Amino acid sequence: MGDNDSKECCQSKESERRLNNIDETLKDYGARLGEVETRTVIYNEQIKVIFNMLQDIKQSLKELQKTVDEVEKRPADLSSRIFIGVMTSVITALIMLGLRFLQ
Repeated sequence: MGDNDSKECCQSKESERRLNNIDETLKDYGARLGEVETRTVIYNEQIKVIFNMLQDIKQSLKELQKTVDEVEKRPADLSSRIFIGVMTSVITALIMLGLRFLQ
């Protein structure tokens, strides 16, 4: 019987050691899971911040596009005004020249 008792004692100690290893492993997995959850919350917050920044950039680009469109129109307006001024001057000169010949 002593032999059976020593086997049971060794098996009991081995089982206890295994259970302790499993317990430590579970604690490690729990810590890792907690770290993943924490990082997930942080990453989600960072994604929200980046999304908001992208929305701000998008709005700024729309405003910039409006400004560029206005600036692009100005030279066209200016060149058309210059053209009208030159044409008016040429027509006036022709009329004046024509009136001179009539005299």
